[in-house]
Amino acid sequence: MTYIRIPVIDANIRDVSVVAWRRKIGEEVLAGEALVDLATDKSVFVFDAPVSGTLLAVFAGVAIGTAGFGFLASGAQPSVYGSLVGAVLFCFGLLTVVGYKLKLYTGTAGFIRKNEVGDLFLILLGNIVGCLLVSMLSRVSPLTVQESAQKVLELRMGTGALKCGILAIGCGFIMTTAVQFARQNQFLPLIFGVPLFIVCGFPHCVADAFYFLCVPFAFIKAHFLQVLCVYVCIVLGNLVGCNLYRIVLAKDQY
Repeated sequence: MTYIRIPVIDANIRDVSVVAWRRKIGEEVLAGEALVDLATDKSVFVFDAPVSGTLLAVFAGVAIGTAGFGFLASGAQPSVYGSLVGAVLFCFGLLTVVGYKLKLYTGTAGFIRKNEVGDLFLILLGNIVGCLLVSMLSRVSPLTVQESAQKVLELRMGTGALKCGILAIGCGFIMTTAVQFARQNQFLPLIFGVPLFIVCGFPHCVADAFYFLCVPFAFIKAHFLQVLCVYVCIVLGNLVGCNLYRIVLAKDQY
């Protein structure tokens, strides 16, 4: 879900109503395109989209990829999924997503409606593109980022696709909880939650997309199908975890 700020039209105007939306739910909109017709007591005008929905998802991927880079650079180890320092540094990614109101798969999956599922996977695609952009830095970095990423990937493969999917449920639950409280300007669940899912070894599908994109090409080529199977299970596990509170609470509005 993306929040839109209506610009100040007149200092004396406090009420603005929606006349008609120019875009349907889940439909792509680019920056500068007509988004909605708004009305005041004086006039009706068209409000243009301030930013592309696709760009919001790509920038979210860049934020998570940057955090993942710091995590890998801090020294990821197979036994502990990286240093505690790296886990704390990873908070930067989600704080950036929340602060700029970007579109992150695991920050959106717990709040979508049934007719928005297609849009959710477009968000994931945008996140992966953002991760791809940052992963290019690993190809030129003098740090052992690629080696650390391969350790994480080897650990995922050794754990197995099904188990990774089950573990990913924990990450999804933590992410939705962190975002829910952050929307209320309560950031402690986010600050503690991000290091928690990393130290626990709960896979995050966007972070893992970054790790997978950082490993040497020869390794990915040799294990492509296995990696793909693991990744799909992580994506689905995150989706279940993000919606766990809905399943348990079973509220009618969901």
